[in-house]
Amino acid sequence: MSYDYEIANQRINSMIEDANAFRLARQARETKPVRRGLKARLFRSSRAHGSHRRLERLI
Repeated sequence: MSYDYEIANQRINSMIEDANAFRLARQARETKPVRRGLKARLFRSSRAHGSHRRLERLI
């Protein structure tokens, strides 16, 4: 049970990373160059607010 939970957690975290990388790449194309450190800040805040629900719509 806990083993399955760990796997699910890893998959969700990697999905969040992928979505953030995709969003940042799109922002970089559409706007001025992305400031350094934005990715880390975005990843931390999205994880703190559990945005994997928002993410499932995005993917």
